[in-house]
Amino acid sequence: MAAMRLRDFYKSRRVATRVRSILFVTFVSSALYYHGLGPFRNGCDERTVTFAPEEAIFAPKASSTRVQPRRDICAEPREHLGKSVRATVAGTQFDMFVYGGGAGIKDIVSDSIAGSGSWERVETEKLMSLLPCDVDDAAGRVGTACGENARRRGTLLDVGANIGWFSMVALHLGHDVVAFEPFQSNVDLICSSILQHASATEKSKFHLNQLGLDFKPRQCELFQQKHVNIGDTHSVCDEKTRAHFLGSGYASLGWMNTTTLDDALVAGAFAGIDRIDIMKIDVEGFEPSVILGGNRFFESKYAPRYVFMEMVSSLMDSAFGAKTRGKDYLRTTLLHLANHGYELDSFSNRGGDRQGVSLQTSSFDELQSLADGKNVLFVRANVAEDA
Repeated sequence: MAAMRLRDFYKSRRVATRVRSILFVTFVSSALYYHGLGPFRNGCDERTVTFAPEEAIFAPKASSTRVQPRRDICAEPREHLGKSVRATVAGTQFDMFVYGGGAGIKDIVSDSIAGSGSWERVETEKLMSLLPCDVDDAAGRVGTACGENARRRGTLLDVGANIGWFSMVALHLGHDVVAFEPFQSNVDLICSSILQHASATEKSKFHLNQLGLDFKPRQCELFQQKHVNIGDTHSVCDEKTRAHFLGSGYASLGWMNTTTLDDALVAGAFAGIDRIDIMKIDVEGFEPSVILGGNRFFESKYAPRYVFMEMVSSLMDSAFGAKTRGKDYLRTTLLHLANHGYELDSFSNRGGDRQGVSLQTSSFDELQSLADGKNVLFVRANVAEDA
């Protein structure tokens, strides 16, 4: 009897802790959105931004935040800062353009692909294995290209496509790709890869939006140290964040337009596809804004079966002015995903000792300990139940 009372006590305390965490993050999220205390109403309002980039040599100031449905922005040849290399991953080989490394430019993703033939190989092969490919002899097998006769192929939504690594792998395996990448220099490399190394069929399956995703349409700057990691730009949408990056040795490399997932949905950015199997998000701490802008999207038929996202609270803090609130932003993002019916996939705990941690039932301290600083894979509850 005493043991039962002790178990009940600890269970009650765990539930109470969970409830307090939910109330806390709900309060933080509401305050951020409605009172302008954090990233969601921080700085850039509906006015045109008037910053003057010190080094805006890669892109002119953005002029429109409208989604251009199904517009082929890769129709014309591009000048670029890259070189063509051979990639080998997930049972396929293809050529793509990466940064060449000249003129004081360095890029971590490009160096990895040029040196080893891949980037984040384990994560890449896991995501490719989740893209469906129904063919007679090898349904859904990693490395099996979905040909013209496939009864069903997958769709990747690539948010923060960088130079296009995940997009190119999925595309060359025969899947559909919708990508969002705002940085002009990255877009030039992606378009060069498409124009010079993709077949006509592959080109028809690829749609690139030169936009960032946000919680509202606006114009922001893109900052990075081009001699350190040029392709991984940071979104800067207010003066405090701008001062933080300038003080840390970063420079403005251009501008971007932003839109929201909800506006992209209404504008037809996902027209022509039946569903989205995987949404990959890697936007250097801007992830909370991407998720917040998709309430309608995440309740539509396009709600991704899987969401693969980089979750780093320190980057989230930097993205919104370095106010030591990064952990709050991460927790708020987890709460939004939980409310949209997502759960942690077991891949997120690979090699770890946190079996049983759940987005729906675990405390935020447990979740943050598991997720912070990692690439995390989430799965919609109905997908997990069907598996």
